[in-house]
Amino acid sequence: MSLSELPVPLSFRVIRAGSTETIVLTCPKCGRVGRLTRNGYNSHGPKFRVEHDEDYCSLTFFDGPVYDEVRKIYDSVRVKR
Repeated sequence: MSLSELPVPLSFRVIRAGSTETIVLTCPKCGRVGRLTRNGYNSHGPKFRVEHDEDYCSLTFFDGPVYDEVRKIYDSVRVKR
């Protein structure tokens, strides 16, 4: 899937509560809103999960440019700590 094929534009916001930061974004796979979390690593880098109310969508290196954009978002928030 390329960025132009996304169901909705990739947008996010960071919610800060004390020392906790939560990344809330529009899921690039299904278009629903969810929390972005890291779900371990594989040989290509971190795996991500967008957690919705009752389920989740997984994002890995094999999702192409969508993965690259999600990784940039995650790194911009998490790495600067």
